[in-house]
Amino acid sequence: MKRLTDQTLRRTKEFSGFLIVRLDKNIVPAEVNTLQEFARLRKLRGLEDMLKSLGQPRTKRAVWSLSISTIQKLERQALKTKWKPVHSLASYWRIDARAVWPHVNRALDLLNDLPEVDFSYKEMAASDPAGVAPGDDTLFKEQGYLTDAPVGIGAQAAWLLGANGGGVAFVDLETGWYLDHEDIQPPKSVVFGENFAPGGDHGTSVLGIVLGNDNNIGIVGIAPGVGPVQLVSRYQAAEEAAEEVACAIGAAIPVLNAGDVLLLEVQRGASNKPTEVDDLDFDAIRLAVSKDIVVIEAAGNGGLNLDNVRNTKGDRILNNSTASDSGAIMVGACRQIVEYNWQSGKKEGRHSRLPSSNYGSRVNCYAWGEGIMTTTATYGDPETDDIFASRYSNLFGGTSGASAIIAGAALLLQSLYQSKNGGERLLNGSGPNMRAILSAPDTGTKQKIVPTSLYPNDNIGVMPDLKKIIGKCNLV
Repeated sequence: MKRLTDQTLRRTKEFSGFLIVRLDKNIVPAEVNTLQEFARLRKLRGLEDMLKSLGQPRTKRAVWSLSISTIQKLERQALKTKWKPVHSLASYWRIDARAVWPHVNRALDLLNDLPEVDFSYKEMAASDPAGVAPGDDTLFKEQGYLTDAPVGIGAQAAWLLGANGGGVAFVDLETGWYLDHEDIQPPKSVVFGENFAPGGDHGTSVLGIVLGNDNNIGIVGIAPGVGPVQLVSRYQAAEEAAEEVACAIGAAIPVLNAGDVLLLEVQRGASNKPTEVDDLDFDAIRLAVSKDIVVIEAAGNGGLNLDNVRNTKGDRILNNSTASDSGAIMVGACRQIVEYNWQSGKKEGRHSRLPSSNYGSRVNCYAWGEGIMTTTATYGDPETDDIFASRYSNLFGGTSGASAIIAGAALLLQSLYQSKNGGERLLNGSGPNMRAILSAPDTGTKQKIVPTSLYPNDNIGVMPDLKKIIGKCNLV
């Protein structure tokens, strides 16, 4: 059976078994460990009674990776930006409702009737969406996504100018990695959460795309000189759950500076929506972006028009309006084959959307979503893989693979930009804007869009062309 690592066909249950509770904004936060303790401290009798009726389930602050004082400090700073969180991360709590799940809808109704509760919802399950001299890396010739536009992102144009991602920090958020891979050395550190072994293929493939070593074996990453590199996992072994996305984002914020890159390799629910459909994740992403961290987010592999997708509460739609925009660079996926036709009197090559990729006005960029040659945690299948003797495969893809490619492009561009501009960086605020540059139509490969009644808005943005970007930004 063909081994798939792009997660496109994987379908998880819709909900995680946990409830997210957002308390009223006028209730003063406190540094306590459980919602029961907090309810007693603040004399929230209705909430106390509700938790008793649920059998006193396990509870904790939804973003416990940061202290209350740190959250408040970051949010005060965020007030000066347009990316301030809509709701404070200190107001969110997490309830383990798996033991009473058959009665969870009734519990939600009762919670949302309490005056101290602003909003409570069922948490959706999370899953994985999926200067350089590369000539002696034996599989480099198979990495078409690195080649010049319109086929790839044109990474070699930056390499020839000495850029390799050096001087830029990177955090990868997912569940697991194989840290002893020969092409991902030295091993990177997991600074939050547990390294979930069954998720190792996905994380290892992502790291290979972004930062695979420039050596004489295997593949080469887009930004092999990036550093420091740290890993945050949304998996918590104590709960056997992998949904703590916002908490992992919180852990990443203190280790990144303005212009560094945070990659979110996660999607939500059985229909594979972007993680920012979850209110808690949306607020956590906005807090990171308010610090000018470059956040790259997978659009998800549900084949959904995001212009029709709303958040959990239904008061926010995933389009590009300011109120609905988390500030992350959202990435869709394309077919690897380039289709050529004539546009404005000249021959142009374009990619069509990978059918499983989500799409819509909220999506900023795209990259390959199939046939991505990269590292893996497991050996290939000798009956289907040409390179079965080693931990490499060309079966990775989906918006996971596309997001990793865009993250690599952002790291490479940031590295080159700061070297040419005295340490100045591309950010998300005023001045040069990383998202605007990577998604600009005049410096990217445009998508082939063929709207139909089934797909009226097939948009996945553009694929960045680093060669054109270098010229436009005068980085030669």
